[in-house]
Amino acid sequence: MSVKIKSAFILVAFSFFSFLSFANEATQEKAQIQKINEQYFNEFNKSKAILDERTQEILSSSREGLGEFKNMIFSWTDFIEKKCVFATVESKGTEAETALFLSCEIEEYNKMNEYLLNSIISVP
Repeated sequence: MSVKIKSAFILVAFSFFSFLSFANEATQEKAQIQKINEQYFNEFNKSKAILDERTQEILSSSREGLGEFKNMIFSWTDFIEKKCVFATVESKGTEAETALFLSCEIEEYNKMNEYLLNSIISVP
């Protein structure tokens, strides 16, 4: 084989193996991102389930102001959604978008859960 053919073969082989290496790293990175997002989804679902339980507990009580309470919950969850969309606008279209959005929602739902527990449920 001539030197040019050997050089071309080596270049093609190197390019192919570089591509395979890059593809493998990209696949691993996507798997890691998917795992992180799944963890955030699970944590979000827990926070949402706690909120739903506390909301039902309050709604099943014979307290006054249940209509106002429903309006507050609706407004608060709407606010959380809009706040987290705004807070993550810089990550729009990136791999981190979902994780950052869910992280924001988890934090805000936990704040709301704490408020409901400390300010409404624990009050006789």
